[in-house]
Amino acid sequence: MLMPDLRAATGSDGLSYAGDLSDRTFEPLDGPTAEVIDLGRISDALHAVTWEIEHAPTYSACGVHIPFLFGLVTLIEPRVFVELGVQAGASFFGACQAVQRQGYGTRCVAVDEWPDDASPAGKLACGEFDDVRRIITDNYAGIAGYLRRDFAKARAHFAPGSIDLLHIAGSHTDAAARNDFTTWLDRMSDRGVVIVHDINEFKQDFGVWRFWREVCQQYPSMELGHGHGLGVLVVGENSPLRLPVEGTDIVPMSPVVNSQLQVFFGGLGHLSWSQAIGSAARREREQILAEEMRALQALQREHRVAREASDRLRVELAGQEARIVQLREQRDRLRLKVGRMSEELDAAQARVIDLESSTSWRITKPLRAIRRPGRRG
Repeated sequence: MLMPDLRAATGSDGLSYAGDLSDRTFEPLDGPTAEVIDLGRISDALHAVTWEIEHAPTYSACGVHIPFLFGLVTLIEPRVFVELGVQAGASFFGACQAVQRQGYGTRCVAVDEWPDDASPAGKLACGEFDDVRRIITDNYAGIAGYLRRDFAKARAHFAPGSIDLLHIAGSHTDAAARNDFTTWLDRMSDRGVVIVHDINEFKQDFGVWRFWREVCQQYPSMELGHGHGLGVLVVGENSPLRLPVEGTDIVPMSPVVNSQLQVFFGGLGHLSWSQAIGSAARREREQILAEEMRALQALQREHRVAREASDRLRVELAGQEARIVQLREQRDRLRLKVGRMSEELDAAQARVIDLESSTSWRITKPLRAIRRPGRRG
């Protein structure tokens, strides 16, 4: 039975799929037996390994294995892919890129706690989760989602036989890797393939290599030694990787093929990842330059607006200064006029005084009194 479209809303609330799968359960993957791999699929896989890696965080221990993951996803076309231990998501998004580019109906599930405690490591993981969630939302909302759970709690979301491809990438010790494998093994379908990271890392407390040396004897397997090492286990009885490629006697999991893949992916993986890191750095530089250019253009616009405002104020000031000069000239003219009028008034007053004090004025005083209106004789 094919998985339902994860973009559908929970219940009938009409909300679109947003990446968080905490309310999801995955049912067993029933269906027809997987087809034998033919030369056409081999050709598609070889083409896929040459793709440019689209998502390259600053650091990833799995980055050099992404070309191999491109090819593996293309070969087996998993219906459900689960990664345990996602961190910044380089390999998880490698699988998503392959699924999206090939147009498969695969559902990709990222499982990690991404702790948000106050420790420096917690802050880093929390920031990684924000980046993973953003990339899922922006690029893979139709095919991918996440469970922010520890592995034991996340396991309850998957029924037995519900996973075709499982990537164990979060465990470094022998006991942890062994526990992840054994507890999730019954969740694998009859086509199931498990890939295990860090099988070639021997420093500090890394012990995955011990677990790998035992388990690779129990299932058809292959291993890649470059990077920190990657192991592939075919745990499903009906996986096409157990059978010869159609029309040939070449079994994909044979030692001869494994030796050739070691050489091929050892160089290709490092080259592709280096190019991806370089492209990511170049895009980051271009983004920074673009942001700086936008900031510069904004400053230039602000400067132009300020300059235009300054020019307007300068014109207004010049107009005000001219008006002040005009008002001063008008004031000076008025002062002169007032001065002349004051002089004329003083002269008129002086004449009146002279007249009143003259002899003729005193002689004619009785006559002026007779002429006053209302005065009786």
